[in-house]
Amino acid sequence: MKISVSTLGCKVNLYDSESIASELINAGFSYAKDGEEADVYIINTCAVTNESERKCRQLIRKTHSLHPDALIVVTGCYSETRREEVEKIDGIGVITGTSDRHDTARLIIEHFGGNAGEGDENEFSMVTTFENRTRAVIKVQDGCRMFCKYCIIPYARNRMISADADEVTGQVKEIIKSGFREITLTGIHLASYRDKNGNKLIDLIEKIGNETSLERLRLGSLEPRLLTEDFLRRLRNVGCVCPHFHLSLQSGCDKTLKNMGRHYSADEYYNIVKLLREYFPESTITTDVIVGFPGETEDDLAESIDFVEKIAFSHVHVFPFSPKKGTPAHDYDDQIPQKEKKRRVGVMSAAADRGRTVALSEMMGKTHKVLFEEKNAEGLWVGYSENYVLFAVESEDDLSNKILDVRAEKLCKEYISGKI
Repeated sequence: MKISVSTLGCKVNLYDSESIASELINAGFSYAKDGEEADVYIINTCAVTNESERKCRQLIRKTHSLHPDALIVVTGCYSETRREEVEKIDGIGVITGTSDRHDTARLIIEHFGGNAGEGDENEFSMVTTFENRTRAVIKVQDGCRMFCKYCIIPYARNRMISADADEVTGQVKEIIKSGFREITLTGIHLASYRDKNGNKLIDLIEKIGNETSLERLRLGSLEPRLLTEDFLRRLRNVGCVCPHFHLSLQSGCDKTLKNMGRHYSADEYYNIVKLLREYFPESTITTDVIVGFPGETEDDLAESIDFVEKIAFSHVHVFPFSPKKGTPAHDYDDQIPQKEKKRRVGVMSAAADRGRTVALSEMMGKTHKVLFEEKNAEGLWVGYSENYVLFAVESEDDLSNKILDVRAEKLCKEYISGKI
């Protein structure tokens, strides 16, 4: 039996998809090759915005239309929070959410007459191979109880759990044996990591650094307040940690941050970034920003724009506010019209681009270690530097999974053009 897996959303979803696929591979299934028809199409969904949900519905319907005889399987956050809505979509054979995701592989196997026994309820089952990827991902934490006013995720993934530090370290060792040179630790609220033995995130990171031969360790999205001076001092001493940090911002305006239910001010965020750059001067910082939150005035937007430019992020994901049913902000009275939100996305994106130019211009003429992945549409080999900037070079050699020194020569729209 052949399977095909499509993942929408975050790196946690990516890991969950690989976990489901791993169970199926162990049961005798195999991945469908490019252009090959699959017997099972697994769609791991996202619910972070209304647009995410729309893309999920679109992909489900398209997959069923193209493969009417295949088993369509839907799992993830969208089917957890909107199961009745998903059930109304034609062509789906198996539906699970996040709470019963561990049943997904079992239900697929049983659909084809197999006997899989009980589903594995371990949220952190070991995955050591990642299909068609150079960089591996390990989910070490799941769940969030921050309940920001706009966010549906705590309702989709409310149970707070963390993987055992020793088991994660063992998984890292196995992934290294599989040929991976870079691993990202990810979670829904990674800063909340705390295993049954009391190990916090920095303890886990030090353990990986001390007990494995991993070359590059990356961290997923972080709560800014995690980055205390003690945390950064200890992190600096772990040699394999990559100097790239995704620090959630959402707005650079204090009034908007308070209305969103965020737990820091713009000044606090700025001081955290300043401290971070003292310990990791070569680092890049990426973030997410929401525009058009209910009640956001032009002055509020201008304040947020000025802050984004001041920080000079290497990349900013700019989102229009998406009123998610089931969250407090969905029912706020002072909603911003869709057309105006679209305009604000453009204005904020332009500011983010200016900040990107400032941040990445400092890399020009310097040498950076790049882990190459594949050729892009232009025939150039592309890969990421330690500080998570995409590089592209010309080469006749196969550079896949090689780490090479590259001199940054030209800042392009999508990448830095370099020379080995």
